[in-house]
Amino acid sequence: RQLLDHSPDMIAVHENGRFVYMNPAGVRWLAGTSEDQFVGRRLSEVVHPNEIHAVMARISSLRRVGDTFG
Repeated sequence: RQLLDHSPDMIAVHENGRFVYMNPAGVRWLAGTSEDQFVGRRLSEVVHPNEIHAVMARISSLRRVGDTFG
């Protein structure tokens, strides 16, 4: 958890399309002030409507443990 929390890159984890974790870099990247603003929210609430299909397609292509979205 410390490694994720101190990463300069946005790291977000979702389950069934809802955020369950977002590191501080992700919170800053999305102009938030706390992880609590995002945990429990749907990805579609923070991704621009014009991009949601591309984002969901990319996420659905991640099949193996260790695959990344980048």
